[in-house]
Amino acid sequence: MIYKVDEAIIIYYLALNKAIELTDITLKVYNPSDELEDTLTMDEVADGFYKKSFTPDVIGNWRIVITSVSNGDYTSKTYKINTYKLDDLKDQLDVIEGKIDSLEVSIKPGGYIV
Repeated sequence: MIYKVDEAIIIYYLALNKAIELTDITLKVYNPSDELEDTLTMDEVADGFYKKSFTPDVIGNWRIVITSVSNGDYTSKTYKINTYKLDDLKDQLDVIEGKIDSLEVSIKPGGYIV
């Protein structure tokens, strides 16, 4: 999936064994140069379910790492960031398809456009 630059990405995480009340569950955000951009403490939003967001400010591959020393959690994921996201492209294709549909309706026998 492609995400858009300067738009927040919300991260949801289910802790190992659905551990509750973890105070050391962190989200580390690495920029496309693989430099640590931010370290954030995730918020528990339901039993064992944590949430945090980050906003990538440059195009490239951003990596996150979620850890909890007390619970043994460790996971990572990479997010592709660009100037567009796939939903934007789908919307543009829908507009083009609509214009093609109206063009087809305007074509009369004989091959000319009214």
